[in-house]
Amino acid sequence: MQIFVYNIQGNKVTTLMDVKGLAGSGEFSWDGKNDYGQKLPAGIYVINIIINDEIVEAVKTVKK
Repeated sequence: MQIFVYNIQGNKVTTLMDVKGLAGSGEFSWDGKNDYGQKLPAGIYVINIIINDEIVEAVKTVKK
């Protein structure tokens, strides 16, 4: 399972999870920071959840 966060321009800003062979359900949270630990500005972000190389969920979220 892979979980990536993209900004509205389509640029990946962070990876929340990148684990092969993980199945089942669970929870995750995002602290609003990028891969370098920098706090990102308020705006709209897209979270893609990928299982077996297929996007199974794409969620728009608003960071305040």
